[in-house]
Amino acid sequence: MNTGLENRLCAYLQGVKDALPIAVVLVGGWAALRVAPMLSAVGSGGGPAPVPAVSPWDRSLLGQRIHLPQTDLNGRPVAIREGTVVVSVSCTDCASPEALLSIVSASPVKPVVLVSGNFTEPYRTVFQAEPGVRLVQSSPQSPVVPPEMLLKAPQAVVVDAKGVVVGLPREDETLKAFFELLGERE
Repeated sequence: MNTGLENRLCAYLQGVKDALPIAVVLVGGWAALRVAPMLSAVGSGGGPAPVPAVSPWDRSLLGQRIHLPQTDLNGRPVAIREGTVVVSVSCTDCASPEALLSIVSASPVKPVVLVSGNFTEPYRTVFQAEPGVRLVQSSPQSPVVPPEMLLKAPQAVVVDAKGVVVGLPREDETLKAFFELLGERE
């Protein structure tokens, strides 16, 4: 009496059984595509994106003028003194703010002024409590720093008491080495 229903159910189950290998291959392929990048990152260290080893330091910045505001994003004073270090940060989501803080903290001259087009919340949080760092938000159209500093960031410069760029990292020098050797150069 229920043979029609039983036949349809058996046909449906046979169709599912026939389609099962195809479903397994499709789901397995999708899972492999989703998991492979994560496994690759684990094998290669997988931490936050590293700060570039060597930046193409822009020599044309020598002699240009920096016009820093009197206060930073957190309302702290920004004073230009002989030897003030100004560093432009390009992609604040690309590298760890903690990694940049560990590099910047090696500077013998404090405060270090970080300039960016937009400081993300993680950067503001990390640097807000750091007394040796000032955050200045600017744009390439603003007269705060030469446009090359933001357009070719990261860039690091040393300015004199008038805000004129008098020094940069050496051509093959990393930002970390620049800060470590800054005290020896003075």
